[in-house]
Amino acid sequence: MEFIPVDLSRHLDLCIAFRKDAYEVSFGHQDGFDTQEITSWFTSIAKDPQAGFFHVIKDNQIVGQLECRYPVLDEEERKFGYINLFYLLPEFRNQGLGRQLQDFLLKLFANHGCGYARLRYIPGNDAGERFYYKMVASGGEPGDRGQLMQIDLLEYI
Repeated sequence: MEFIPVDLSRHLDLCIAFRKDAYEVSFGHQDGFDTQEITSWFTSIAKDPQAGFFHVIKDNQIVGQLECRYPVLDEEERKFGYINLFYLLPEFRNQGLGRQLQDFLLKLFANHGCGYARLRYIPGNDAGERFYYKMVASGGEPGDRGQLMQIDLLEYI
């Protein structure tokens, strides 16, 4: 698999479709999905040197999308990587590919001095929750923005 920076001039519609699907998986519907807001988000992370915005390529086909920020400073000034989106097309899920996506991001974070990674998932996203727990994440307390998961990179890598 390859991980290449997203070319918004060519793939904006695909990026939006991936985000819509992820939204529906998380919330069970698309009510409230704001295309204008997500397009603005894409534009900002595509330009941000401390953000990653990648398409996942398998057999010359775009099969997923990763969005992240690194390094981010926590309340104790420790560096971490934050995963905003971890997405594979449905037909590529449950094939062990998620581990390769996770490995890519965690190595990227470690190479930029991050000590751990964080992500949030929406309670009710059962497949996501199973995947994150299987991949050595430890759970935090649910917040109003979803369940916080954390992976200690020193233990992982």
